[in-house]
Amino acid sequence: MNTIPNLQPRQKRRNLIERLRQQIISGEFPPGTPFPTYETLEKTVGTSRSTLQYAIGQLQQTGYLQGFERRNIMVPEHLPCHSRFALLFETHESDNKFWTKLETASHFTREPLSVRTFRNISDAENTERHILEEALYSLEIGGCIFTFLPEGEWAGGLVEDRRIPKVIFSNRDWKNNESVINLLFDFDALTRMAAEEFLRRGVKRAAVIAMGKQRGESTFTAAAEKLGLEVPPYLIHAIPDNYRENAANLMELLAHLPPESRPQGVFVNDENLLEHLMRGLVTVPPEKRQGIEIISHANFPEKNVLPLPALRIGFDAEKMVRNSCEALAEWHRSGKREPILATPQWENEIR
Repeated sequence: MNTIPNLQPRQKRRNLIERLRQQIISGEFPPGTPFPTYETLEKTVGTSRSTLQYAIGQLQQTGYLQGFERRNIMVPEHLPCHSRFALLFETHESDNKFWTKLETASHFTREPLSVRTFRNISDAENTERHILEEALYSLEIGGCIFTFLPEGEWAGGLVEDRRIPKVIFSNRDWKNNESVINLLFDFDALTRMAAEEFLRRGVKRAAVIAMGKQRGESTFTAAAEKLGLEVPPYLIHAIPDNYRENAANLMELLAHLPPESRPQGVFVNDENLLEHLMRGLVTVPPEKRQGIEIISHANFPEKNVLPLPALRIGFDAEKMVRNSCEALAEWHRSGKREPILATPQWENEIR
């Protein structure tokens, strides 16, 4: 029996932390005002000085109190449960350019809003997932940004928890869930802009290289047909996600087609394919690649310098993260959940 730890002090500390935190959130201790002194709290909470010191220390660590002097502890103007959010990634995939740019963008959010990133949360054994669960429980985080479609028991359960607002990068209809805010990508506008730019440059026959069966393939083909841009079936190709490097071989083959069959333009619907496509294109003799216009979807900011000329069009990662945080903060203020629309921009338009 002597080896069994005494859990009572631990539970008293947890209960005190939760009580004080709820008093801060409810406004009993208003934002921007001094927090009561130890002497005052000892009279009201009925606990020991050591338990009180521990609880206040934890509230300082989690952002619910500020200051380090015993008599100069303040309630912050902006509480973590209303201003700190989690950016969630499904796996640890390190070569996904979109996720990398989103993670980089999370470091440039504007005060008082802030973002913490969590990777590989689809793995039940993942440490980051457990940290996220504890942060949500302790209200260190006030909402989640799903960069993927949440599926499965754990992610689905989190989505169904109406107390936690979520931004989800998805076109799925969440009308019956008042805690979900959709972030929608205007791919129709992106592909239409790409097709119009091909026509402006005199392209009459274009190819599409897509990552898997993504939406950009069908929407570009539809936009091209409306504008009279030819996209024959033999120029529509899908590259499996696990074999991205095949884009290099494919581009080399397309460039070696007879002039009457060769594409005058190539639309790449996923930036993860562009570097492979360029690697194949640089191996082609200049006379064969001359006149082939390249337009690729991308996400910004993009610092990668291309070896050959190409136009990039896509979405601003910093704006997506910032708009998501602002939407979550607005949900806490008013309960509103207007969809967020990510609109495409050409690379030279990004500021």
